This record gives sequence, C-alpha cells and structure tokens, in this order.
Amino acid sequence: MTKWPHILPTSAARTTPPRKSKGNFIVILALLATFQLYFIGSRTPTLFRRTGQVPFHAERSLARCASLKVSAGPSANFHDRKVSDRFAYGTKATLLHNARIWTGENNGTEILHGDIFIDKGIIQSVGNGNLSALRLDLDAMIARGELDVVDVHGAWVTPGCVCFGFGFCLPPWY
Repeated sequence: MTKWPHILPTSAARTTPPRKSKGNFIVILALLATFQLYFIGSRTPTLFRRTGQVPFHAERSLARCASLKVSAGPSANFHDRKVSDRFAYGTKATLLHNARIWTGENNGTEILHGDIFIDKGIIQSVGNGNLSALRLDLDAMIARGELDVVDVHGAWVTPGCVCFGFGFCLPPWY
C-alpha cells in the first residue's frame, strides 16, 4: 500500500504532442511589426524622401527669412511719400494753430511760434512761413469741410518727436 494514493505517477507517457506556439507567436509578431513599420513609414516623410505638400506656414516663414536681409531704417522713398502707411482713410487733415513748436534743430534750442499742418498722416508744414504758400489750399479745405483747425493756445508741440517716456526724444528727422 502506498502512502500517498492521491498523487499520480510521474512516469506516465504523454498523450498529446508538445505545442510549438512560442515559435509561431514570435514569427507572427515579427510579421506584424514589419507591416506596421512599412505602413507608417510610407505615409511620413523621411530625410531622404520629400513630400509633395507644402506646409501651411511656408510662405510666412520664407517672408520672415527675406525680411532679415532688409537693411534697417526707412525705405529709400520714405521722404517722397504722400500718404503715411498708418494713415486711416477718411480722417480729415488737421491744422494745429498758434502752437509753441520745439523742432529739435540748432542743438535742440530752436523754438517756433506758429502752425503745424498734418495731412494724410504726414506733417506737411511747420511754422507760419511755410503755411503762407498753402493758405489758399487751406481756405478751400476749410470751406469743403476737409480740415479740422485746432487752436492750441500756445501749447508746446513737438512734431515728429517720439518720446520713449524716460526723457529721451528723437529729433523729427528720425
């Protein structure tokens, strides 16, 4: 009599053949990985293949690159222009009358008393002497309602001066 009757004998012959699933699984996994790499690689550009589609930002990026080659400062025809690039169409011309004008000329000591005429966003004339030639045109513009006349009662005006807020101002020719 055996001591452990519920244990099966270990020397019994196998009735089913051993499975080869481990080898088949690796082959199937390798085929799937190869197919996936081929499928993904055929739809994405690589270093050696170019796409036929231009990126949506290409034109803007190329324009920024071209702007790096432009020299600093105003364009060559800046002083010949008749309309400012920031002019809002429909805005009337303006005559600042009776102003104390600091021009920045003569080492910053020149102060004029007179008028400033601004049309199409550009200072057309400064002082009384320059306005005498325009007087007929100004009278006609006033009659047509195309000119706003503002009496500044001797207030300081710095035409074309850009003040950065810390006491430094550029003269009007900058």
